[in-house]
Amino acid sequence: MIIKMRNSILFLLIFLLWVCFAYYNTIPDFNDTEPVRIATYNCLNFSAIEDFEPERLIYIRDIMTELSPDIIVSQEIVDESGADSLLESFRSFNPNFECSEFDDGPNTDNMLFYDSSIVSLIGQNSIETYIRYISEYILSLGGNEFRIYSCHLKASEFDEYERLEEITILRNYIDTLPSGTEFVICGDMNFYGSFELGYQKIIADEIVNIGRARDPLDMSGYWSDFPDSGNWHSNSTFADIHTQSTRTRSFGDGAAGGLDDRFDFILISYYLNNDMGIEYVEDSYTNFGNDGLHFNDSINESPNMAVSPEIANALHYASDHLPVYADFDVIPLFITDSKSIKSFQITVVPNPFNSSCAITAPAGAEIEIYDLRGNVVERFPSASSGNGIPVIEPAEMTTTREYIWHHDESITSGIYIVMARTEDGNCVTKRIVYIK
Repeated sequence: MIIKMRNSILFLLIFLLWVCFAYYNTIPDFNDTEPVRIATYNCLNFSAIEDFEPERLIYIRDIMTELSPDIIVSQEIVDESGADSLLESFRSFNPNFECSEFDDGPNTDNMLFYDSSIVSLIGQNSIETYIRYISEYILSLGGNEFRIYSCHLKASEFDEYERLEEITILRNYIDTLPSGTEFVICGDMNFYGSFELGYQKIIADEIVNIGRARDPLDMSGYWSDFPDSGNWHSNSTFADIHTQSTRTRSFGDGAAGGLDDRFDFILISYYLNNDMGIEYVEDSYTNFGNDGLHFNDSINESPNMAVSPEIANALHYASDHLPVYADFDVIPLFITDSKSIKSFQITVVPNPFNSSCAITAPAGAEIEIYDLRGNVVERFPSASSGNGIPVIEPAEMTTTREYIWHHDESITSGIYIVMARTEDGNCVTKRIVYIK
């Protein structure tokens, strides 16, 4: 009987070890997390006061629900009430959405909407041009500083030099930022081809290249040798990259004439894709709704092979522009930081846990807990206990300090990272598994 019991206990221990081994081997790498999707969309003179059309709000909501972005960069917002109504609409499919402050400049304005569970907005600025402001949004993704610029450049084929002036102001501004600054430039650029001086300015290799951007579609073209290759306007060769106009007849507002211009862009910094910070996912750049079969035609002319008939109708009636999106991987800052010299250790007990765990780290260290997308879910400052409960006090009387992390209702089951950073810049990370 005793032998049988011992065998049963041994079998149970072996089984539990096998379960733990299998579980830990299914823990996803950071590269397995979902990328962040950034979309840019000209919302066509959107207002909640002036000639407001409630159905347009529904169309925009349906488009964004289908597109499922984490960050929405928008142009042609007329007033703050329009921005507020868009925010409430986006919250219908993602309640975590927040928005930037409405900055009422000349003409129509930009806005940024973002999933606050993934992105933190830490600042915004206006770069003034005589036509419209260019908006700068300073974000934190996974602890990395990242900037988005929203532009709506001067329209019309005859205003190429005005667009060059606006782009020069923007590039000169970015060139003053620290080397390595990561950014994307989004918006309605109104470029008619790669021959445009403004387009060539933003992609040019110059003495100072902090503000240099690249076109993910690599459409710079050798237009000097092959002039038509750089002309996107009304050129069927580029039917699959056109973003304006979505309709062939005029109604309410906006341009007609069918899809025949590439006006909407996401341009990316050369400092992306360097195995740290924000990484553009190659080939993710998409002109949403463009199947390449609607040159000089309405986007909802059946069939549309890229989207459903319902979404094609929404794209047709919501705006005269198509949204553009691209995906970006985020390498959380603590992964880079964890390469520091590990001159100390941290312990977490129990791990996995289902109610609370004790974190032991050097006294005076700052403790932060991240989810796998790089969001800080808890912070224990070195100067105080934060929301944790210090067990060993006072800190100056010992070399270590212990904190108790109590999960709250917003914390879901999964893998988290605890990072301890000391004043000398060294840091150590450790995985924690929470199971409800």
